[in-house]
Amino acid sequence: ASHSFCAVLPLFCHLDVDLLSNLEWNTGYPLREIRLNDERISEAFRNGSLPDGYLRRFSETERRAIRFFRPQTVEELARVEGLMHGTGTWRDNGVDLALAGKGLNEIITCRDDILQYLMYKGMDKAAAYGIMESVRKGNGVTEEMAHAMSAAQVPAWYIDSCRKIKYIYPWSHCVEYAIMHWKEAFYCMEYPLTFERTAGEA
Repeated sequence: ASHSFCAVLPLFCHLDVDLLSNLEWNTGYPLREIRLNDERISEAFRNGSLPDGYLRRFSETERRAIRFFRPQTVEELARVEGLMHGTGTWRDNGVDLALAGKGLNEIITCRDDILQYLMYKGMDKAAAYGIMESVRKGNGVTEEMAHAMSAAQVPAWYIDSCRKIKYIYPWSHCVEYAIMHWKEAFYCMEYPLTFERTAGEA
């Protein structure tokens, strides 16, 4: 059963892969049939009605972030995943920006955010890529980089956020985790007893 899912997407969290494979086997419902725009799942995230059995799969910090942002799409969930799995992305950084009113589409959640935003601000790709690489390696931004960012009218809070990041996921990894957790939500909502039993065995 696991091959049908892993053939579609190479995943890195083997525990979640095993859980999904077992859920597919135990319910008989194919993973590939779960829609990534399923309105019922979106609504559960939006109104905070996700089952406790599902939320227990996350850490307390992750649960707080999900309740705070209420991600309604796989893309939004992927951004939350990026904040949670990076180092220096959430605590004393993203959480403060979120509380100050910044949205998921403004906060740095993955490496690609940096590259795309700096290019949007008019920086050339090589310079933007160099800054992204420096940030993802935990080296922050040099004074020269900060000057170039300021010259491109990148706000000070964004530069400061880059300085705080020690490690950050690529977008592809964020999406992989989001798809896994989206599909887990489907099984938990549609087959709650099977989900509880299978998750308990995982």
